[in-house]
Amino acid sequence: MRSEWMAVSAAALVIGVTALFFGSHLIPRPTGSGEVLALTTASPELWMAASLILVVASLGLLLGISSLSPLLRGRGFGFGVLGMVLIVLAAVILFGFAQQLILLRALSMEAGVDEDLLTAAMQEPVQRSLLVGGFLFFYTGEICLGIGLLMARATPRWVSWALIAHVVLAVSLAQLETPDLQSLPSLLMVAGFLGAAIAANRAGMRGGVDRRPVTSRPGLARR
Repeated sequence: MRSEWMAVSAAALVIGVTALFFGSHLIPRPTGSGEVLALTTASPELWMAASLILVVASLGLLLGISSLSPLLRGRGFGFGVLGMVLIVLAAVILFGFAQQLILLRALSMEAGVDEDLLTAAMQEPVQRSLLVGGFLFFYTGEICLGIGLLMARATPRWVSWALIAHVVLAVSLAQLETPDLQSLPSLLMVAGFLGAAIAANRAGMRGGVDRRPVTSRPGLARR
C-alpha cells in the first residue's frame, strides 16, 4: 500500500472506531427486549444520529482495517489476517444494522407502525442471528488481531493487550449487567486500534515495518 493511501486508510480506521464508540453509547445494546426500538418514538433525533454514526463507523472499519496489514508478519500473519477478515464481516453486518435502524424509524414515524410490531420483527430468528453474528465476528476478530499483532511484535505490547482486554471485559460486564461500567471496555478498544493505526502509519511513512521488535525501552532496541 502506498504511503499516502496508508495515512488515509489509518485515519479511516481511527474515525470508524471512534464513531463505533459514540454510536454504541447513544442507543442501548440490542437485546430483543424493545429498549432500542423505544427510541423511535421517545427520541427520534437521537435514533437518527446514532444510525448515521454507525454508518460512518462501518465504512471507517471497512476502509481502514487494511491499513494494519503491513504490521502482520511471521507467525502473527495468519492470526492477523483472520482477525481482519472477521472484523470486515462484522462491519458489513453493522452497516446493514444501521440501515435497518433508519428504515425502522421511517416506518415508525411515517407509516405509523407501532413499537410492538417493530419489536416482533426484530425478534425474528434471522434478525437475532445476524446481531449475534455481528458481535461474535467483531469480538473474535479483535482477539485474533490482537494475538497476531502480539506475535508479529510490530506494535507496543499494550496495543495487543488493549484489544484482547476489551473483549474479555465487555463479555464479563455484559454478564454482570453493570451499565455504569459499560464504557470502560470500549475505551480499551479505541486505544488499541488507535495505537495500531499510528504504528501502521509510521510504518507506511518509512516504507515498511521495522523488523526489530518493538520494546518499551529504547535502549534495548539498540543493543
